[in-house]
Amino acid sequence: MSSLEEMMEKAKRLTEELDPPTKRKRTTKSSTVTWRKRDHTGQIVSQHPAKTNRQPSTNKKKTCLNSENDQLQPTQSDCISLDELLASIPDEHPRGPDKSSLTWAERQTQNEENWAKLRPSLVNMTIESASTDHGLCQRCGCRVAVIRCRQCMCVLCGQCDKISHECLLHDRDAIFGAYCQPLSPDMVVETVTGCHKIVKEVRLLPVQMKPQCPCAPAEMIKRPSNKEVILIGMNGRYQLHLPMYECRGCKKSWQVGLEDLIRSHYWPGSVTCQTIFEVDLLRSFRDLKLLAPGVSRQAFLGMLDERTKTFGRAGKIGGDTFQKAFIEWCFATKTVSGETGVVSFKCTACMPAMQAVAVDGNRKLYRFKNSLGTTKALFDGQFLAKDEDVLNSSKKFS
Repeated sequence: MSSLEEMMEKAKRLTEELDPPTKRKRTTKSSTVTWRKRDHTGQIVSQHPAKTNRQPSTNKKKTCLNSENDQLQPTQSDCISLDELLASIPDEHPRGPDKSSLTWAERQTQNEENWAKLRPSLVNMTIESASTDHGLCQRCGCRVAVIRCRQCMCVLCGQCDKISHECLLHDRDAIFGAYCQPLSPDMVVETVTGCHKIVKEVRLLPVQMKPQCPCAPAEMIKRPSNKEVILIGMNGRYQLHLPMYECRGCKKSWQVGLEDLIRSHYWPGSVTCQTIFEVDLLRSFRDLKLLAPGVSRQAFLGMLDERTKTFGRAGKIGGDTFQKAFIEWCFATKTVSGETGVVSFKCTACMPAMQAVAVDGNRKLYRFKNSLGTTKALFDGQFLAKDEDVLNSSKKFS
């Protein structure tokens, strides 16, 4: 056994003497950067030549790819910058200067120039809008249009106008003749043998009321009553009639009462309800007084009188009647908001904490003591309340 191991060791030494191992020399890597080429599909193109043991068809394909890649590589002369490319495109809509780079004076000058260019077109369009030739009615399409409604934005014949505006108080114009003529709600246009004429008829006040009769609920008719009423709205003064409902079966009738007027968002100007106001008008006047405390009541009513004339109506609005209705409405609104807990008016100087108190020097306090009059104030108490009372009142509504 030992002799066999000795023979193996001798054979191994003999083999090492005949074929000594060669030591590889260490080569330092160069720091040069090489760029890899890619074809039009994004694949890396090999820089080593193809081996000879490959098939001839594969070598041809590789050669074709290399030649195509060489053709796809752009030269510096073929590269065009993006700015030069955009500059070569013709601009069909030339852009003006950037508004953000303009000063305020330049923007104002440019705005005035734009208005000066548009002004002649606006004058021509205004003249064309007053034309009286509008063709056929836009509802029936068979009769000549004689009325233009500003709210409905359409032109109507006389019959379609009666049907459409039976319960509406729209602003209308007669568009026959040489010029447009404003019409009040109680004016209609009738056509007799091709001639148009303006006639008056009774116009009813729009009211939210529909009584039910147990004998014939479907036989209820509405007709005008003998009581006239004056309605004051944002477009001025209207002369109307109160409606009444009558059953065709039992001939029982229902009159419009104060409860029906309040439900329809009207407010009485007198106890007999000869004059009523739209709640929207009173609310608008209150908002105007809060935003501009120096506005005059007479100036506001004068504006309403002018709107009355503009829309073809007549009549004046009483200032005392309006003042009384406005005060009563403010008192009712304040009382309701106090009971329901909804604050309808919030003063920034008083709520949530008192910040300022001011007394007008032109309205002396002694004038309120000397001119008590016979009418009782709606709100009891002193003109200047104590701090404890104001604090308790603020806590009540907070």
